[in-house]
Amino acid sequence: MSKTNSVRSRLKEENPTCVQVRCICHSLALRVQNAFKKLTSHISYLLLEIPNWFTLSALRWDQFEQLARARMLQQILHHLQTFVLHGGWEEAKLYTTSFSIGHS
Repeated sequence: MSKTNSVRSRLKEENPTCVQVRCICHSLALRVQNAFKKLTSHISYLLLEIPNWFTLSALRWDQFEQLARARMLQQILHHLQTFVLHGGWEEAKLYTTSFSIGHS
């Protein structure tokens, strides 16, 4: 916005105590839009670098596998709790027999 030929500058000429108050919705929308532009490039970089990070270290790969197994176990326990809390004991038994966890 031009400072010399804008609505704000013309109002300021008429009333020097005039204060500009920006719309919070538009300001937020502009900031979110800018953040997504930056975030997209960071995410694409991260996705490209993840394989390199793990292929260069067997230790990192093992730690990642342990984390993935722990997360899968958390999800399984959450589903079982949900089944049992809602009186679905039979569904819980079916659920536990429908998968297997590989042990190393």
